[in-house]
Amino acid sequence: MRERFEWKKTGGLSILVPDFFSSLDLSGGFSTRADEEGHSLDLDLRGSAAGPVVLSSRRRIAAAMGIGFDSMVFAEQVHGGVAALVGMDDAGRGATDPADAVPGADALVTGSPGLAVAALSADCPLVLMADEARRAVAVVHSGWRSTASEAISAALDQLFALGVELSDIHAAVGPAIGPCCYEVGRELLSHFPQTLVEAPGIFTERGGCLYLDLAGAIRRQLVDSGVEAERISAAPYCTSCETELFFSYRREGQAAGRCAGVIAAGR
Repeated sequence: MRERFEWKKTGGLSILVPDFFSSLDLSGGFSTRADEEGHSLDLDLRGSAAGPVVLSSRRRIAAAMGIGFDSMVFAEQVHGGVAALVGMDDAGRGATDPADAVPGADALVTGSPGLAVAALSADCPLVLMADEARRAVAVVHSGWRSTASEAISAALDQLFALGVELSDIHAAVGPAIGPCCYEVGRELLSHFPQTLVEAPGIFTERGGCLYLDLAGAIRRQLVDSGVEAERISAAPYCTSCETELFFSYRREGQAAGRCAGVIAAGR
């Protein structure tokens, strides 16, 4: 799994951008927890941060990513396996009011250039996908529950419905809690497909404890679905290790803010 990303610095903010964005005329990327002056960039309107501050951060992030704030669409994120197809009529949903987010979905897919699909996270992997021929894009919030529920497959199905070919898909797994830190209970094994439970390196034992490689599980799902391995990238950052860069629910608990993963095709 490639680790090809670059840091884009603009307006005092740093955005982590997958390498295929420039060649496919894509905007977006992955945000961090603070700007260059140390001011929080918590993007969670449901959290403890003041609403006006969060909205200001969301607008700053959108500008740094080269995206119109009013073109952003957010999913409700219920830790499930549903992918919703969205269009320009959905622009702005969830951007200023979480109650208006696309209900019941953890993945958003669009074939509308200029529409930015977005998701939030503090440890859960966010996956950005793009098609190089039809200019369709997707974002997937893929924590362990959504991974076990195969939200990736649901997003791919929506891309296929738009006429996307597997050979044209690129995917990037953003910063997430890594197998170095993600200790889980053994009860999780019963929630995952046996193919993932038995796959080398997905669940590992250390010191009598069980650890999960979520990014590795997502890669396996993508490859098993037919996405070319050479077109899959994973950010080389563990959010639980690198809390100076990213929020981590595992490290910070309820106080953790949220970073974003966003993707839009150029008009």
